[in-house]
Amino acid sequence: MKVITLNRFDRGMADDRRYAGVGEFSIAKHFDILTNPRRLQPKRGMTSHTESTGIGNLIVGSDGLMYGSGDNNASPGNGKLWVLADFGASGNFAAFSTNQLGSGAVNSDFLVDWRDCGNARQLHWACANLLLCSNYSGGAGSATTDSLTFTTIGQGFVHPKDKYLYFPYRTSTTPYVGLIAPNATAFAGKNYTAFQLPLAYRCYCLTNYGDYLAVPMTGVSAVSLVNSSVVGLWNRDTTNSLFNETIQWGNGSLKVLNNLGGILIGVSELGSDSLQAGTAQDYNSIQIKAWAGGTEPSLIKEIKAIGLSGASGKPSVSINPRVNFIQNNRLYFSVNVNPNDGIQPSRIGLFSVGKNKLTGEWVVTLEHMATNAGTETSVIAAAIVGDYVEIVHSTEGTLTKSTNGNPSSSTFNATSIYESGVNPDMEDDDNMRPKNLYGIGVNFEPLPSGASVVLKYRYDSKGSDSDWVTVATFSTDNDVRGEATEASGVTFHDGTNYEFRLESTGGAVVTSFSYKYKPLTSTNL
Repeated sequence: MKVITLNRFDRGMADDRRYAGVGEFSIAKHFDILTNPRRLQPKRGMTSHTESTGIGNLIVGSDGLMYGSGDNNASPGNGKLWVLADFGASGNFAAFSTNQLGSGAVNSDFLVDWRDCGNARQLHWACANLLLCSNYSGGAGSATTDSLTFTTIGQGFVHPKDKYLYFPYRTSTTPYVGLIAPNATAFAGKNYTAFQLPLAYRCYCLTNYGDYLAVPMTGVSAVSLVNSSVVGLWNRDTTNSLFNETIQWGNGSLKVLNNLGGILIGVSELGSDSLQAGTAQDYNSIQIKAWAGGTEPSLIKEIKAIGLSGASGKPSVSINPRVNFIQNNRLYFSVNVNPNDGIQPSRIGLFSVGKNKLTGEWVVTLEHMATNAGTETSVIAAAIVGDYVEIVHSTEGTLTKSTNGNPSSSTFNATSIYESGVNPDMEDDDNMRPKNLYGIGVNFEPLPSGASVVLKYRYDSKGSDSDWVTVATFSTDNDVRGEATEASGVTFHDGTNYEFRLESTGGAVVTSFSYKYKPLTSTNL
């Protein structure tokens, strides 16, 4: 008999569930794995917002409140701003008190808080061929506007060195980085053609690398079929028409780039349909890379959507570029990964990348789900204040927020899920042999009232959710351990590949789990 105990959960998603390393897993949903590396801390549940908004983007203002831009439901086709000042259970978004309508369809790809703009109007946003700036409260009257013709626009960025607002956009023919200088009069210090980008590229966002402005660029199908990306570093000197340095980021569409602790972290989309519709590939993927000097970035994680012959539908991946912000030393981003191989699960939600405490490694995890059921629901936009999370999901105007109240089964009402790799932490000689599973044990913090841990296992599975077998549910108040030697009255099935699933509800905190097995005799080995 052999016993394996797992008490580390902080190394994030494994590249391959069959070869998960110590502290890695196949997938975890709605758990915080970085704050406390030796326990699975569930996130609070999510509650739907009931007020009617057309919010399509979210940011946290420098005043600590949350702001949203989107289509005005009362006057469709026009833009509008909302503010959330109450993060309690009854808090709802309120439309700005004075008229903030943009005279055209809102473009929620651009929403910036600019506290150093030099005037009272610190919220900058966009409608069709129009830039707008508004006072925080809306009390200064209607938004100030300025015309700008664009076909696409990216998220703006206030550089910490000069406090200028920079933003990428593209006309029908030419991509630019525009700027607005701090000035007592809105838009007085503008230069919308400050830096022209190479014609074959589009830019979704901006960030800084030291004193440079970092400009991520990805190929545009209307101009070029080059499915690759590059990051340019510009010293912000408008007399300089060339980048001071360029970083070849590699294949794929780089749609998220941010500076996390002085390191550039980028999220790229490698998909056969990203530039050439209808083409076939063995797999599509999301790549997360890091760069802090050198000739090219290093790969942190690749999340694959695999396609197999005979499977229904094509694999697909996509990035929601409005989600790109730093909070609690983590970069948050949103991706949709949909395989069709019948093996890997889909991975859709609010992800984070950060460093773990024990080894300093970069790790990636699916940190927040938009709904309590754990369903795969696309996150269009998100923002976080403290531990309060706001998510726009499925479609613009559909919002969920963190469930508030004292910690209880009603506030932790989401189902947080952990799925191990295959034969987790098992030595290689045993990994390939048939085995007999004898028992499984789970340790947890004393269970709060109404909390539970559901233990499941599966054997020799392709990875289908239908293959999970419920072993036991542990829900007795103040218990700290549960174990089982059979699954709901049925002896564990002999197999070669075992996986384990833990489902936490009501605030149950798992600290470790273990399993006992015996390798069986093989006629060949």
